[in-house]
Amino acid sequence: WAGRKWSIILSGVMFFLSFLLIGLASIPSSVEMIITGRALSGIGVGLAVPSAAIYVAECSSPALRGTLSSLPAFLMAFGVLLGYVFGIFLPWHHLAYFCCTPAVLLVLAMLFLPDTPSYLASKGETEKAAKSLAWLRGTTVEAVSQEISSMSCGVKGSKRTKHGDVGLIREFFSCPNLH
Repeated sequence: WAGRKWSIILSGVMFFLSFLLIGLASIPSSVEMIITGRALSGIGVGLAVPSAAIYVAECSSPALRGTLSSLPAFLMAFGVLLGYVFGIFLPWHHLAYFCCTPAVLLVLAMLFLPDTPSYLASKGETEKAAKSLAWLRGTTVEAVSQEISSMSCGVKGSKRTKHGDVGLIREFFSCPNLH
């Protein structure tokens, strides 16, 4: 529906709202606001970590894919550790406001990044997919054309056909770029 990019942006908005709610809970001393903020934060984590891992995997080269795909979960755990360290020095409501900053930075950064080439190819937008992959790899559209055609073939092969699984297998092996 919306792709990995917009899932990550939505999770950033959820993080921002959750920590803002937690910080604002100090004004009326509301436990309910803290619990609601924590629940919203948990939903944001559940959306962010897999979406970010898939985004990274779909944007990285096959040689780096495994290493880079583990970074979102590692960086989330590192962020929690930083929260504990800063929590030693800051009151809890100031820490909550401080935690809004990475969420804002995430949303702003993602607004300037393209959708993943795989997502664009799945929507039939191969030209945009080629531009996206070329931008992400720092190369030309011509240099990634083979990978985009392979990606488009893979997307076609992953869709169900009217003949069921036999048709799916037949279509998979009929792709012109398979050797």
